[in-house]
Order: sequence, then C-alpha cells, then structure tokens
Amino acid sequence: KGTDEKSIWVSSLSNFSVQYNFSVIAIALKIMAKEYKQNEWIKELLKGVVFAGAITGQLLMGYVGDLMGRNKAMFITILFAGAGALGSSIFSWGDRFSVYGIIAASRFVLGVGVGGVYPLSATKAAEESATTDRQARNLRVSQAFFWQTPGSISPYVVSLILLCAFSSRELQFRILLAVGAIPSLFIMYASLGEAESAEFNRKDGASTWELLQERKWWWKLIGTV
Repeated sequence: KGTDEKSIWVSSLSNFSVQYNFSVIAIALKIMAKEYKQNEWIKELLKGVVFAGAITGQLLMGYVGDLMGRNKAMFITILFAGAGALGSSIFSWGDRFSVYGIIAASRFVLGVGVGGVYPLSATKAAEESATTDRQARNLRVSQAFFWQTPGSISPYVVSLILLCAFSSRELQFRILLAVGAIPSLFIMYASLGEAESAEFNRKDGASTWELLQERKWWWKLIGTV
C-alpha cells in the first residue's frame, strides 16, 4: 500500500513539475523585459527550445527506462530537469546575449528532463498499480497527469507572490525559474534506491527493439511524440 501511494505521488509531482517548467518562461520573459532587451526571435527561441529538448527526452528516456529500470531512469530525467531549471536561474549572467544564450541552453537540458517524464511517469503509475485491470491502470495514469493543470497555474501564483515580496526584477525572475527545480529534489530522493515493480522485473514482454520492428507500432510511437 505504501509503495503504491509513493508511486502515484512521484508520478503526480513529476507531471506538476513538467507544466510548471513549460509555463514559467513566458512569465519570466515579461519580468526580464525591462532589465534585458528582447527581440522577437529571442522570445520565440526561449519559448520553443524546451520543446526540442522534450522530444529528445521522450524518445530517449523511455528506452533508458526499459534498459535500466523506471526509477533509475526517473532519477536521471528529473536530474536533467532540475539542472536545467537551476542553470537558467543561477548561471545566466553577463550581457543580454550571454544571459539569453545560457537560458536557452539550460532550457534545452530542462526539456530533455521534462520530456522524459511523459513515458516514465505513465509507465510507472500503471506498472506499480498492483492490478492488471486496464480501467484501474488507466485511472492511475490519469490521476498522475491531472497534476499538469495545477502545474501550469502555479507559475502565475508564484510570480504574484514574488512581485509583492521583492522589488528587484533580477531577483524575481531568477527565483521564479529556480522554483522549477524544487519538485526535482523530492522526486530524486523518492526514486533513489526504490525497488522496481514486479511487472518490470518479470520482463516477459518483447524488447523495445523487437517492438520497433513491427510496423503496427510505428504510428502509435509517432502519436506519443
């Protein structure tokens, strides 16, 4: 029972982290605008680069989860997310091109992390549900992904608090970006040393490479991207 509950909150918090980190950059750019001049291409680059990273993470981390285990892969992917969030906050100094360049690179790293959450959190929630009932497993996955909605709202709440608490725009946007790393700390702690599910340990299904050789799975794979 305890493992089951731990699994669902890890998957839920992972999805909360995904949407916080996706949404936060638009607000951070608004706060930064008076401190660092912005061209339209800079704004679009910073908003879009995370999705390039996310596609990479989706394709890569699901395979890592099959290879190493769901919990180890979750630790790695969340490590990427946390490092990217912190990097965009604490390493982005210098002139405006240096600041935006470092944020863009950090956002790509973050994207790899949050992209990897999609296949891993869904698989983890389903496999550790301790049931073979398809409806119950789907409900578990939907419960985990529900937390993307509060995650997308939370940057606005945090930014309002920061705007009231601090007068420095520099401090406001850096804290706002850094907050995206906080869920990563809890998820990494929970994933470290956690035993894999009995379903994963059986390994009685086809390997990823074997599945990819069957064309019937290709369209479903494209759909997940």
